[in-house]
Amino acid sequence: MRLAVKELTTGAETTGYYNFLATKLGKTKALPELMQKGLAQDAFATKGGSIVARKDYKVLLIDVSKLPERFGAPTEPRSDIAVSVGATILDCWTGL
Repeated sequence: MRLAVKELTTGAETTGYYNFLATKLGKTKALPELMQKGLAQDAFATKGGSIVARKDYKVLLIDVSKLPERFGAPTEPRSDIAVSVGATILDCWTGL
């Protein structure tokens, strides 16, 4: 698993980078479970099961594409693990 955070300086830069990742990584679906809990302003899953989320001027990438399809004990789909890790990290972010 690889985690990356990019901090940008404006809303426009943040949106641009977020949209760039959506195209580059292959956005498959929105993740309302992260947005409804107030953890992210926007979030999506990718073809490889990874997630990208934005909050304030930060964009979080949780890349699980190198994990087996099912992972952990008990096993869960790697995409579910990415969402759980994302929720944990985003829950700690406050303010800009």
